[in-house]
Amino acid sequence: MSTALSLRRNSDDLWSDAVAQLNEELRNFIDFDRLEKQEIVSELLKQTNIGIQHCKDKTWTFQREKSGETIIVRDVLGKVVKWIDHFKQIGDIVVQYDPGHAALPWAGVRFLLEIATKDVKTFASVVENIPLIAELICRSALIEELLLRSLSPTADELRQALVLLYVRVMDYLARARAYVLQQRVLKSLSLATSDLDESFHAIAGAQENVDRCFNLASVQANLERHEELKSVLADFQAPLNRWSEQLTKITDDLDAKKRTEVLHWLSAEPYLQHHEQAKEGVLEGTGQWLLSDPVFLKWKEDSASSMLWLHGIPGSAIKNLNGVRSVVVEDALRAYLDNRGPQSPPPAYFYCSRNPAEPGRSDPKEILASIARQLSCVGPGLPLLQPTVAKYREREGEAFADKSLRLQETRDLILQLAKHYPVVVIVIDALDECNPATRRQFLNAMESILRDSSSLVKIFVSSRDDQDIVYKLQEYPSFELSSDRNRDDIAKFVESETNSMIESGAMLRYSTRKEELRQRIIEEVTNSANGMFRWATLQLQALCDLSSDAAVRERIGRLPPTLEDLYRESLEKLDNYQAEADRKYARRILGWLLCARRKLNSDEFLTAVSIAVPSGGLLTKAQVLGLCHNFVIFDQALDTFRFAHLSVREFLEKQVAYASSLINAWAAEACLLTLIGQADDDSSTHLPSEWNDPLDGNNKMAS
Repeated sequence: MSTALSLRRNSDDLWSDAVAQLNEELRNFIDFDRLEKQEIVSELLKQTNIGIQHCKDKTWTFQREKSGETIIVRDVLGKVVKWIDHFKQIGDIVVQYDPGHAALPWAGVRFLLEIATKDVKTFASVVENIPLIAELICRSALIEELLLRSLSPTADELRQALVLLYVRVMDYLARARAYVLQQRVLKSLSLATSDLDESFHAIAGAQENVDRCFNLASVQANLERHEELKSVLADFQAPLNRWSEQLTKITDDLDAKKRTEVLHWLSAEPYLQHHEQAKEGVLEGTGQWLLSDPVFLKWKEDSASSMLWLHGIPGSAIKNLNGVRSVVVEDALRAYLDNRGPQSPPPAYFYCSRNPAEPGRSDPKEILASIARQLSCVGPGLPLLQPTVAKYREREGEAFADKSLRLQETRDLILQLAKHYPVVVIVIDALDECNPATRRQFLNAMESILRDSSSLVKIFVSSRDDQDIVYKLQEYPSFELSSDRNRDDIAKFVESETNSMIESGAMLRYSTRKEELRQRIIEEVTNSANGMFRWATLQLQALCDLSSDAAVRERIGRLPPTLEDLYRESLEKLDNYQAEADRKYARRILGWLLCARRKLNSDEFLTAVSIAVPSGGLLTKAQVLGLCHNFVIFDQALDTFRFAHLSVREFLEKQVAYASSLINAWAAEACLLTLIGQADDDSSTHLPSEWNDPLDGNNKMAS
């Protein structure tokens, strides 16, 4: 008899072999169901779908004993359905595989599901483990099929490892059945929850042994030759489908104009444009380490409502160069826009910013209102969800439709809207830029949404390590954006930017050793960046100002170690422009960005800064960026100039020449002169001498 035939005969029913190895007391609890083998899986699928519907009606949830996280039972059952469907798919593809062989474990799953879901709080741990057992049964079926095809001499070791794994699974299922029936079986088998947990944890060790033997048995080659099984395995890795067709059936009686009016009443923050600006200049492939991080994957896939906190050093999350700040939003959007159809509702997100010209971007009330607006409809132009329409009409009936909701009212609205979604994903970027005096209110609201929502809620927060944020979020799952984590991103960015600058002639334009210096620049800047994109950016820009190879080598040998050193160096260059007009323009550009109390479009901003030089004409966008290229960027999405990074604002606020009293005095002067029509004259003739050119380091107030 050939090895293949021997293996086929010996692996016909590994589950029965496993049951035979249990002691008699446990075997007595294996008689889960008297249904025919072929009926088990279909009945389980039917029962699970009924359970999902009950979850929608009854909003079943329970708290994890240790963490206190809220588990959404509907999501747990959705995972069971996923693995049942995959198991049936294997049976359809593989003629030789008999799904009836796994009838025993599926019957155990069915029994536990039926009993435990009647009292989810009592049997919480059992309910949460059911999808993991279902996944194991499904994956093992695929391994069994590959085992039957293998001629490897080590395949028998894999077979033995599978049987041992099945013993552990059946041991757990038998003990779990005893546990849920303990009122009747207390005399014959008394089980504590700890015993059940120990039995479940033993499965993990057996699974590791199967994985080791799988690699040694060389059955991977069999998978490569079977395209359909490869497709099934790829589906195994896909996230759970958390879309509801009910979201496509939402109706309202509003026309397009009224919908826009309602949404604008909730929030006028241009969140779509903020996202476009965050993506601008992102280097392809950066930030992907985050999506594969085990902590992130657990947060994303877990059936518990949870918050994940990404925190890092200043300068590590530069807006327009690092993919991390937008990668989570893009990942969630891809799930919604999947070619196979939506896999998950679109995320709600907000990019905070400490910018007086955009006060809503640091106001907790406005941030929460924007989240509510995004949850009010599944997509642009689509009908609004009933809770938002009802709240607007309530305000309209009270003749207060022009008044915005209070923070607590918005929180309550979000909880009502969440009931319509299988999952709500909320992404908050740069929480540290939210108003420190009031952001605790925002965090309290987020925590209450996590705690009170009957739907699954996933909240992702990024911030720097401000102490009040650390105190509030330190107990949540988190990871630090350290130099170790994003080193590859830094390396890709530095190499890409260096190559681009050299090709454009901005860097090493006169060099006779371009390749040698290119390699050294990439190596030195990457190694010294310590996780800070902003620092790397400024170093590369500084190298563009050098003409000789010797100067480049000298600069590389003594790179300024901190962001503040680099900013100080850049500011000195602005202050030392040869022409007084350029010095004035540069100071006014930075001054206006510091003191503006509303967002200025490009035309308004160019007009305002051009007042600095009488009869000097109107500056262009290119001239503004050229004068302050290390400090200022242009936001194409919102047609406005802004600081390149929060650290720029923080640096300038420490400088005496840019003290708030000085820049506000100059701004007031410019506005007054514009109003009285004398802005084209030399402004120094219209105000007391101590106010003349308050941004000039030589005036009395600045000194």
